[in-house]
Amino acid sequence: MDLVLGGFADLNIGTMGDADFEAFEALLGVSDTELMPWVTGEKPVPAEHDTDTFRKVVAMARDGKLVRE
Repeated sequence: MDLVLGGFADLNIGTMGDADFEAFEALLGVSDTELMPWVTGEKPVPAEHDTDTFRKVVAMARDGKLVRE
């Protein structure tokens, strides 16, 4: 998850508003074992983490946009 969240931060941190940044910080506080099933869709995302920011992280991860060449 460090690669996913770190890659997202590298690409977006400079353009995040306060609400997006707070949502992202909240994701950083979630354990990898809890977060991974949300990202893969194996488990539902709790309402407090089901944010636009989370959905952007997931979309970028699934599209392979977080992988550096």
